[in-house]
Amino acid sequence: MRILLLTSSNSVGGAAIACGRLMKALQSQNIDVCLLSGESLGNKTSKRFRFVWERISIFIRNGLSRKNLFKVSIANTGYDVTALDCFQDADIIHLHWIQHGFISMNILDKILHCGKPVVWTLHDMWPFTGICHYAFSCRNYCSGCGSCIYLKSNCRRDVSAKIFDRKLSEYSDADLHFVSVSNWLARKAAESPLLTGSQLSVIPNTISLQEFRLIEKTQAQLSLNLSESKQYIVFGASYIDNYQKGFDLLVSALDLLSAKADNICLLLFGSVKDISLLDKIPVDYIYYGAIDDNEKLSLIYSAANVTVSSSYYETFGQTLIESLACGCIPVSFGNSGQTDIIRHKENGYLAEYLSCESLAAGISWALEQKPDKTKLREDVLSRFGYEVVAKQYIDIYNKCLNKK
Repeated sequence: MRILLLTSSNSVGGAAIACGRLMKALQSQNIDVCLLSGESLGNKTSKRFRFVWERISIFIRNGLSRKNLFKVSIANTGYDVTALDCFQDADIIHLHWIQHGFISMNILDKILHCGKPVVWTLHDMWPFTGICHYAFSCRNYCSGCGSCIYLKSNCRRDVSAKIFDRKLSEYSDADLHFVSVSNWLARKAAESPLLTGSQLSVIPNTISLQEFRLIEKTQAQLSLNLSESKQYIVFGASYIDNYQKGFDLLVSALDLLSAKADNICLLLFGSVKDISLLDKIPVDYIYYGAIDDNEKLSLIYSAANVTVSSSYYETFGQTLIESLACGCIPVSFGNSGQTDIIRHKENGYLAEYLSCESLAAGISWALEQKPDKTKLREDVLSRFGYEVVAKQYIDIYNKCLNKK
């Protein structure tokens, strides 16, 4: 079988990383797979135009307000991938995160009705809402959207409702199989009329234990020029100041901890738009910037005592499995996709949702543990390793082809 993976980016963001790892996992099982990203299509000017045009369209619909400009996508522009040889040659089309000017609603319609089975991995909520990536407390996606909280809209038939209806029409007769990366996201998806009657499976993201190594703690600290007298906490994201990542909640939890301990140091990695944000950190910290080197990440995780994810929502939580693969205990809120990874007080800590006190208590608990790092790593392999995840997707691919 020939599989074509479609994703907006092959380098930026959790979905892009997850898609790239899945490609390697499938290749490890001798599957003929090709990855096509929006970054590889067209020249720099055309890519920039598609991205900017969608944002301008949202800006206008939002009463010329920049607020929430990147919390929604209306998919009004994109690239016709159906004309490409790699699309024509594929037996199965596998969609991932396809926004920001990569796949328009028009092109999505062509993909879903091209005569090939389509698998769509859910990395956020956009495939089953009108236009938003995360609905947070809004429940409008359960009844067709409209009056969108991310737009200055009191209209029941606004653009979110219209795109919701269009998705409903496009999905209705498509040969389409959805895959959620967590049970939490699958439960959310099942609430939407867009997925009523659809095939929906749950398969986690994958990780290579060859790329994320378990390094002896003292050796890792020495390699990073870290002091052995400190206790290290890791926090990382593609964009640290992305509101969803809950950096403000982490700062509040660290403020509580700093009153009790003066030997804590925060290890930060990821991009940040406003570097002054880091001035709010109440403990010592080291900022490594954006890192695309898994060996460097392995050193950071291995040198640390605990990895924290303070996100308001996580569809999965890739830093958590990276951390576990390197023998570092994860702490996170217990409200969303992280619960598929962390077993409370067994391989990590699940704090009460949005409670900075509980998050601080979880970090304190983790700092006191002396985990069996090899056991943590073996557990990751058994649940999220290349072979385990790839075989689940291959099973779905085979079922799609046999059905066809």
